[in-house]
Amino acid sequence: MHMKRTLILTIFLCCFSQQVFSQMTTEIWTDKQHYDFGETIELSLKVTNSGIEEVKLISACNTAWFQFDDFTPPFGPCVLYTHHFSFPPGSWRTWTFPIRPNEYGLPEFSGEHMLIGKFSHLSDTTYVQAPRYLGGRLSIGIVNGSDPAVVDTIRQDLNASVIRSSQGLSWWYEIWEIFGLTVNEAIDRYDGHPDIRYMEPDRILHDVTSVAIEDEPRPRTAEIFPPYPNPFRTSSKLSIRVSTTQKVRVEVIDLLGRRKSILFDGLVFPGDTKQVVLRADEYLSGRYIYRIRGETFSESGMIVVLR
Repeated sequence: MHMKRTLILTIFLCCFSQQVFSQMTTEIWTDKQHYDFGETIELSLKVTNSGIEEVKLISACNTAWFQFDDFTPPFGPCVLYTHHFSFPPGSWRTWTFPIRPNEYGLPEFSGEHMLIGKFSHLSDTTYVQAPRYLGGRLSIGIVNGSDPAVVDTIRQDLNASVIRSSQGLSWWYEIWEIFGLTVNEAIDRYDGHPDIRYMEPDRILHDVTSVAIEDEPRPRTAEIFPPYPNPFRTSSKLSIRVSTTQKVRVEVIDLLGRRKSILFDGLVFPGDTKQVVLRADEYLSGRYIYRIRGETFSESGMIVVLR
């Protein structure tokens, strides 16, 4: 009997979660696409209620975080305090994450990097170009009784400055900011050193800001005419106008964030109206998210395909 009740509750929560998040959309963007060595990458995440009903989320797990390539900050999706978020119809909230190379020791390689913004079960992905950063912060455990001259030699070898320090029960704890090699190279160099109890990246997520729509609406550099008709059985059409020439991509993703199609990927010019057609025969019946990204704007919304 207990298992039956648990199963019924699980099914209810699953269906409730799908119903709530089916009307929520997520998009992310960065302050630019190409970064020089050591530049802070400012990542923004926007969560929008695209439905007609208010959504209220009260849970320790309904917060926002990000992933940079294969790295996720140890802030984690669940924390020890509860977040209360209310999303009236048509409203949104943004989170901004400053990714400082001198703190995180990122990027770990040069070239294209994948950034994923996440909010509970929702996610979105973007890409930037940035060179490998030589440096970052390390959490260091120094064995009590170690020769200070030896430890100072290690600091000098890593071009390290001490950010903070404290005394533990069996070791001395310090945070170092190093420069000239990656945090992983530094860890490999001193792995097994008798005076170092542990050495690991110090990459705790902090300085995150969250702003609701009424506090700071995003400036608009484009005019978007959403798909019409919507829902649709055969085809629907959306239009885009921009104030400056820029590269624009229009794509369709499912509710799990998987790309289904790219409808347009090219230049749009001021004074022109770019029309994009969505054809129902390219999709199964159901709800999808259309996403429009330019160089200075980003917008998304829900479409419903009826077959």
